[in-house]
Amino acid sequence: IDTRCLKEGEIIVISAEVKLRHNRQYFAACDPTLDVGHMICPSASIMVKKGGVTTLVDWDVTQITSQWAVDGWNVMSGRVKINAAMADAESLAVFVARERNHVMPVLNNFNVRITSGNVCDQMVTNRNFDSGWESWNFMGGVLPLILDKNGGDGQRKSIKISNRKKWFHGIGQYLDTGCLTEGDIILITGTFRLTTSNGVTFNCNPAIRRVHPDACPIIGLKYSRGKNILYTEIAHTVGPYKTDQWNKFYGVFTTTNAVYRARSLWLYVNRAYADIDIIIDDLSVTPITRGSSTIQAMGDDTAFGYPKCDQVIRNNDGSSGKSIFWLADEDGIIDVAPLGFKSDKRYVFHHKNRNQWYFSMLQVIDRTCFPVGSKWKAEASFYLYGDVKPYDAWECDKRCNNETPAEARAKCNKPSGSCPWMAIHFEDGPKEKPRKYVHLANRIDYTIPWDKSQLNKFEQEFIITKDMMEYEKWSVAILGPNAHINIAMTDLSLRPITHVV
Repeated sequence: IDTRCLKEGEIIVISAEVKLRHNRQYFAACDPTLDVGHMICPSASIMVKKGGVTTLVDWDVTQITSQWAVDGWNVMSGRVKINAAMADAESLAVFVARERNHVMPVLNNFNVRITSGNVCDQMVTNRNFDSGWESWNFMGGVLPLILDKNGGDGQRKSIKISNRKKWFHGIGQYLDTGCLTEGDIILITGTFRLTTSNGVTFNCNPAIRRVHPDACPIIGLKYSRGKNILYTEIAHTVGPYKTDQWNKFYGVFTTTNAVYRARSLWLYVNRAYADIDIIIDDLSVTPITRGSSTIQAMGDDTAFGYPKCDQVIRNNDGSSGKSIFWLADEDGIIDVAPLGFKSDKRYVFHHKNRNQWYFSMLQVIDRTCFPVGSKWKAEASFYLYGDVKPYDAWECDKRCNNETPAEARAKCNKPSGSCPWMAIHFEDGPKEKPRKYVHLANRIDYTIPWDKSQLNKFEQEFIITKDMMEYEKWSVAILGPNAHINIAMTDLSLRPITHVV
C-alpha cells in the first residue's frame, strides 16, 4: 500500500470475496469460528517494515462475515486503526494467509480503502431489518425468517424467527473485531416480542438464567479462545416483563482480553424455549467511552449500568423499578416492589419462589476492576418473609452459618435456618477446575439476633488472590435462607477498600 496514504488515527478498511480451492480442484470448506486448527479460514493481515526490518504484524484484520458457503463467494472484511508504527512505515503490505496445506484462496473484488469516519459507531449491520435478513444468518438449522410489518416503533420492519425446534435456534451475525480493544465498554440494546407458534402472546421470566420453558431470549457473543469456543451473554430482558408489548434487551459489557483477541465475534439472539417465536427489532451494539457515571436512558429518565470500579454492583437498590442485571441462578422470580413495611415504601428487589436454600440471585461483575491484592467490602440489607399467604416475616438464626464458631453453630435453630450471605462465583476457568466459589459470611456479630421486623445489615471483606484471575466470568450472588423463604434486599454494595495491600 502506498504509505503516503496513511495518517495516524484513520481507518484501513479491507474487504474481498473468497473461496477455497483444493489442489485436486474441488472447492473446500472452513470454519469461521476457529482461530487455530485444520479448518481455519483465510484472513487478511498487515505487515509493516521500516529500514528493512519488520516492526509490526497485525494478524487477522479481516474475518469471514457469514457461515461458510462451499460453492459460493464468501465475504471477508475487517478494519484496523492506523497507529504510529503504520503511519511511520517505509512499507505496509496486506497479505492473505492462514489457509491449510493443499488449499489455496480464490479472491475477487479485493478492496483496501482509507476512511476518517467513525465506522465503529454502530457494529450491527442491518439492525432494523430494513434490508430484509441481509447480513443475518441462522443458528441451529434452517429457520424461516418472516418480515413483520410492525417493528418496535410501529412502522418499520421487524423480523420473526419461527419454527424453532430447539432453544438454541436463533439468528446471528459476525461483528467487526477491529472495532474493539481490551477494556472497551459496549452498550447492547434491542426490542422484542414473543408468541407461541400459534400466534398467542407468551410471557417469559427475565430472571431465569438457564434453559427453561419460561426463559426469555438473550443476546450473546460466541468467540474463540485457542481451540475452545466460548459463549458470553451480553444483554438480557429488562424486567418486569410486559405481555402484549415490545420488551427491551439491555446490556453493558466490558471487552475482556479473550474477546479482544478472538479471531471472530458472532452476535446471536436465542434461548427462548422451543416452539416460541421471537420477533426482533432495533438491535444495536455500540462501543462507548469510559468516563461517565451513566450511559443511556431506557425509554424514560432512568439511566443504567455504566461499570464503575468504585461500586461494582449495578442497579443496586431497586429504586429504578427494573430488575436489569439481576438473574436467578436456578428457578425463581426477581420482582421489584415496595419493601412492605407501613413506614417504608421504598422499592427493593424480591427474590421469590426459592425452592432450595442454594437458589441464588446474582449479577455478573466486571473482573477488570479487581487487581490482585486489592481488598474489598461487600454490604447489603436483607428482610425475609414466607412465600405463602399471609407472607409472614421470617427470623433466621445467624449461628447456623458455616463460618460461625463451632460452639455457636452447635446451638443453631435448624428450623429457622441460615441467614442470607453473599458469594463470589467464578466461571470459565482452568479445565481441571472450571468453577470456583468464595463464600462471604456476615461478619456482623452473630450474637445479635435477627430482627424480623426490619432490614438487617450484612457486611464482609475479602482480598483478591492470583488464582481468581484464571477465571473469565465473575458474578456476585445472594443465597442461604431455607427453601420457600423470600428475600427482600436493597443497598447492595461491592467497593474497594484498598487497591493494593
